[in-house]
Amino acid sequence: MCIGRKGQTDNSVDISSSAQLRAEIFQTTLPSEFPHFLKCMLPSHVTGGFCLSFPKRFCVSPLPKYDANVVLVDEDGDEFSTKYLIGKNGLSGGWRGFSIAHNLVENDVLVFQLIESCKFKVHILRENCLSQIDVVVVLMNLIVESHNEDQNKKMNMCEANEDKYLEPHEERKLSLSCMKERKMNGD
Repeated sequence: MCIGRKGQTDNSVDISSSAQLRAEIFQTTLPSEFPHFLKCMLPSHVTGGFCLSFPKRFCVSPLPKYDANVVLVDEDGDEFSTKYLIGKNGLSGGWRGFSIAHNLVENDVLVFQLIESCKFKVHILRENCLSQIDVVVVLMNLIVESHNEDQNKKMNMCEANEDKYLEPHEERKLSLSCMKERKMNGD
C-alpha cells in the first residue's frame, strides 16, 4: 500500500494502481531467501526532498545499525551508490541521482530486493508504461490462464469420453437384456 504523510493513506494515490498490482504479483516470484519490499513513489521521493524511507520492520533486521553506503543495482546491472541513514530509516545521498537517472515519477512502484549486505536489486514498475517486468507478469498470467484452460479442456474431454463410453455400455446392457428376453420368449 502507498502510504502518504503522517501514516495516513494518501487519497491522491490509488492503492489499487496498475503498477501496485503488477508489483505485488511480481514480488511473489522472487526467491524467499532474499528479503524484499515494495515502495510506491510519492512526490517527496521523486521531487524536492528526494528522501526515501524504508519500512521500519525491514530496517530492524537485514540492514546495518549505523549509517552506511548502500548500492542500488538497476535492471541493466548499473550500480548507484547511496547513503543509508539509520536515523531516517532510508536513503538520502545518491537517491536523487538514482531517481533522476531512472525518470521515476509519482505512483511508480519499486521492488527492493536485498541481494547482498547493503546491496539492493531495484525493479521498477511504472504506472504509465510497461517494463520488462510487466511483460514477465503478463506472460505468467497467460501461462496460468492457459494451464487452467487446458485443465478445464482435459476435464471436459474426460467427461465427453466418459459419456461416449457410457452410451455403448448402456446399449450393450440393453442388447443383453433384449437377448435374454427373446430367449425367454422362445424367439
